[in-house]
Amino acid sequence: MSGVLAYKLIPATATTQKPVSALPKVDLSDLGTRSTLEEARKTAAFAFPVPSYLSPGASFSHAIVAPDGGMVGLLYSGGGLEALALYAGEVKIAVFQRTEDVIKSPPQYLPKDFDRLTVGGTPAFGRGPTGGQSGTPGQIQWWSGGRSCSIIANTSLSELAKIAESMEASANA
Repeated sequence: MSGVLAYKLIPATATTQKPVSALPKVDLSDLGTRSTLEEARKTAAFAFPVPSYLSPGASFSHAIVAPDGGMVGLLYSGGGLEALALYAGEVKIAVFQRTEDVIKSPPQYLPKDFDRLTVGGTPAFGRGPTGGQSGTPGQIQWWSGGRSCSIIANTSLSELAKIAESMEASANA
């Protein structure tokens, strides 16, 4: 299951030659139950931080929680970003967090075009978007406090890092 989920959440790590816009859209309801932030906090199996910084104009749309409570998605709309072509609807920023007790750091070898960086002092990796709607969105991934965290959006790696840093700041407050 986790391999399938990872393919859906992190399209750049999948081995495909098709542009993201040519792939079938992922109905986010397939990943879990749509809920408010308050409902997600009650049903998730772990405490999770939310970004205190977002790209200008972006706002919280809804959360999704996996049936076992082990994965939470925070979805944002609005703002000047391009919608994420892989997901149905107008999702512009997707923040996924799941419990993780096996993998605790980035892989030794990164996929092409990915860079190493840190988020809240924790090793991370990411890249900016490539190719607009027909390409793949930018993404950043890191591990912290027993969670695997990913942010996906059509924005620069530096902007993704700001969002990620704001989550870690709130997690450690």
